[in-house]
Amino acid sequence: MPIRAAIERLKAEYFRTLDGKDWDAFAALFTSDCAFVTYRGPGNTRPRQRCGGTEIAASVRRTVGDATTAHRGQMIELTIVSQDRATAVWKMTDRAEMPGGGAFLRMSGAGRYYEEYRRIGSEWLIARLELRRTALNVE
Repeated sequence: MPIRAAIERLKAEYFRTLDGKDWDAFAALFTSDCAFVTYRGPGNTRPRQRCGGTEIAASVRRTVGDATTAHRGQMIELTIVSQDRATAVWKMTDRAEMPGGGAFLRMSGAGRYYEEYRRIGSEWLIARLELRRTALNVE
């Protein structure tokens, strides 16, 4: 499979397993040393970082595990660094609805994913993911 197609498929699996709450499959998409960096909203200068697929999946599950979510990525800017490394910027939008409330009732946002990928054997994995939001609406 060409590198671009493999990266697009990996990101599609990311969204499918996240929105489908398949936490084991979601965790398997990351390298063991993957850094997952998020900012709470636009202008936030205090990032939160998790490392490795197990920790990343557990953290995301705590945040949106009970929510109905819809994530979208589009307009990939892909750079193939080598046969085993690539980087990309994805435009993203997301939506979440929490049944019965909790930390929020509804949330929607937009921004960009800045990602690095590594091929380990025949499999492409996410080696770094940074989410920078340009918009965040929370009710």
